[in-house]
Amino acid sequence: MECNICDDEYDENERVPKILPCGHTMCAHCEKFLYRVPRGWCRDCGAAAAARCWDVHEVLNAKAALRHRLAAGALQRAAGQLQDLQAECDGEQALAAVTLLAAESWELTMRSGARVLTGTLQVTEDPLIEALLLVAAARIALTEGEEGAQEASGGGEAGGQVIAAPKR
Repeated sequence: MECNICDDEYDENERVPKILPCGHTMCAHCEKFLYRVPRGWCRDCGAAAAARCWDVHEVLNAKAALRHRLAAGALQRAAGQLQDLQAECDGEQALAAVTLLAAESWELTMRSGARVLTGTLQVTEDPLIEALLLVAAARIALTEGEEGAQEASGGGEAGGQVIAAPKR
């Protein structure tokens, strides 16, 4: 059986099933967060659920939303494509990949409409990070700009844009 909140399997440690006074069951881990602001994905807004979403929209827990967004078998298909991606990189893409891999870290900004996500990506020997940078070099029209530049080409209204700058 699995918890209806986090979708993790019950266990005998942190995910022990707890029956609430209302009769619902959840794991002990989720019970700790029961009275905090709930985190979910609003399918109607296409964003993290705001307080109003819980009353008027369809809200999924984050794990369920992630499973829904990743098409069945997407990760397995991507693994197969990664095998050929290095060979597909042409001169400019190969140079972009080496540039990405040579830095210690990258400050990333991703924009889509009014949403902006920022963070620092530490370049390590983690194969997932290396694969991410290879995909970025091969699939994103990266442009090199001046230090401190905040504009990048591409994106359009329906898409987003990624701005990457080496962290100094």
